[in-house]
Amino acid sequence: MRKITLIAALIALALMPLKALGEVSAAQILGSVEKSLFSTPSAEIFFTITSDGASTQGSAKIQGAMFTFTTPRLMAWYDGTTQWTFQTSTGEVNISEPTADEIMAMNPFGILGQPHTYYNIRRLKSPAGLYLVRLDPKAKGTGIDHIDLCCNSRDYMPVRLTVTFDDARTLDLTVDRIVHGNQLPAASFRYDSKLYPAKEIIDLR
Repeated sequence: MRKITLIAALIALALMPLKALGEVSAAQILGSVEKSLFSTPSAEIFFTITSDGASTQGSAKIQGAMFTFTTPRLMAWYDGTTQWTFQTSTGEVNISEPTADEIMAMNPFGILGQPHTYYNIRRLKSPAGLYLVRLDPKAKGTGIDHIDLCCNSRDYMPVRLTVTFDDARTLDLTVDRIVHGNQLPAASFRYDSKLYPAKEIIDLR
């Protein structure tokens, strides 16, 4: 009897990590991703975006609510209040005070800030070593059907973020690497006309 009890106890101990894994909720996953990503004052994310069969590389610097977003076609800066968007092909700069939805559209990782405010979240089945969370917009008319965030189950670092629009188009952002950094000056998140002279400035505020 003692031998059987010991074997049962060992089996129970061996299964504990599996049980714990199954109990990790979507909210816990998103919270852990945010903590891992912002474990330092700033983070720079290098990524590849694939949409409509075409791929391009880019990067984003994030520090609290502030961010920059850079691709070959577009550059954006947001200092927590004002956003500057620079179209590299035309030299046009748009200045705006974006809504929460507009900020998320420019900075996909903004969903980590207050996901419950704008999305219903749930955990999906995923391959071993990964966690997958789906975010369904609460509001109608956002143009987004759902967002899938995939992260490493070991360190909760984001691996891929896929946006599916309501017309079935998708935008896939694959994280290539993440560089953690120190506090950056606020000017880093504002448009600098000396570095990027504009042919036209459109103030939409």
